[in-house]
Amino acid sequence: MAFSRLEAPAARIDRWSSQARSAIALELAAARLLSRCALPVMPRFAARLAAALGDPVPAKWPDGVELVPPDTAIDLAKQVFFASETVGAGRGDVS
Repeated sequence: MAFSRLEAPAARIDRWSSQARSAIALELAAARLLSRCALPVMPRFAARLAAALGDPVPAKWPDGVELVPPDTAIDLAKQVFFASETVGAGRGDVS
């Protein structure tokens, strides 16, 4: 929602509306490709990004870039993909 609100002014300008739609579609396609390419080295990140883009966990290496289908529910606004976590709490181990 936050992203769409920020992009809305450009989408309402007649001469920019198609460019704004194309830019959003390409940004989401890049994020989708990232979720698929990251799977071998960052499986949890890839799975969370895929879920935020309305996709299942990637199962295979991508053959190319695919657009996110229209009307897909995107949940990226409040996602935090990388944050420090305490590991082994109570044993003196911290990350």
